[in-house]
Amino acid sequence: MIVPIGRLVRGDWETLRAVRLEALADAPYAFGSTHAEEATLDDAAWELRITEQAWFVALDAFGPIGVASGGQLRDPDPGVRTLRSMWVHESFRGRSVAEALLGEVAAWARGDGAVTLTLWATRDAARARAFYAKAGFIATGEVREMDPARPVEMARYELTL
Repeated sequence: MIVPIGRLVRGDWETLRAVRLEALADAPYAFGSTHAEEATLDDAAWELRITEQAWFVALDAFGPIGVASGGQLRDPDPGVRTLRSMWVHESFRGRSVAEALLGEVAAWARGDGAVTLTLWATRDAARARAFYAKAGFIATGEVREMDPARPVEMARYELTL
């Protein structure tokens, strides 16, 4: 399956808002934020998000079917970038969309000077963890809670680029 992937740029905040809110509604357990929190963000906040991270969207004929983002947030090592967010619409899971999105984030990270791509995945997300393991990510053994208000355990994974 060939899926067009595009990087969001300034002005694409409406696309980001739509796909991000769909992801939060579909898989609220997988993200460090909630649909209710992000639905209240104004246009400027969505536009700012596009400049703070590299966002990639998978598209079909009807619009966005997946989204992934990468950044250098929360890691002081200049050679590390983080896969911050990943989601694929339920009807497209298992059809190479996630692989395509991950490939774009990894290519962006390499181009941005990274030698390692890291991510945090909830410990109970077996399908996601299996996907990341198949892609070459290795568990580091580091764990943490998502945040104090949401005691969901997350594990850190790394991929050498």
